[in-house]
Amino acid sequence: MAEKLNVCSTEWFQFIVSLVIIVPFIAYIGIFHWFQMTQEAKDVLAMLGAFVGTIVGFYFGQRPVQNLTQQVATATNKNQSFTVSSFEAEEIIESDKVTIEELRGQIKSLKQTIESLNNDNEE
Repeated sequence: MAEKLNVCSTEWFQFIVSLVIIVPFIAYIGIFHWFQMTQEAKDVLAMLGAFVGTIVGFYFGQRPVQNLTQQVATATNKNQSFTVSSFEAEEIIESDKVTIEELRGQIKSLKQTIESLNNDNEE
């Protein structure tokens, strides 16, 4: 429960910081546009545009990365559950070889039985 509260407060903190940076930036653009101060607006946009873009990119780009990280972790856990060691694989192969040899012996015995029955029928 405490972990969920911490994540929630971190998200709110990021949201507030982004608002504190983005809202004044938009207000400056509006003021410069209102008073038709195009040269000053270009200067401010050149200085602060990259900074605001970085903040917006961080705030809105972080969530998809977190989701992808969770998806990769889930896929990795599923993959590990199907993984067997080479020792286990060798044991499985040896067990299967023994079963195959037993089945071959049974087939050979059945063939001999069928041949003897065919021979008895011919006589």
